[in-house]
Amino acid sequence: MFSRITPNLRSTVYSIGIKDANESTWMKVFERYQSESVPSEKRKLMYSLTHSRRPEILKRYVWW
Repeated sequence: MFSRITPNLRSTVYSIGIKDANESTWMKVFERYQSESVPSEKRKLMYSLTHSRRPEILKRYVWW
């Protein structure tokens, strides 16, 4: 799924996708972030995770 997105659009797509994502989707992206070995891709995933509009998810993210 992630590799089909053009690299120069990934930050935007990740951020928009995570805004209203449920906890399950957010966790899939978080797991991808944890396993990512490419620093630039890892950074894109990390920043996108902060775009959630769900305070309960963001609170948990701060404690990781």
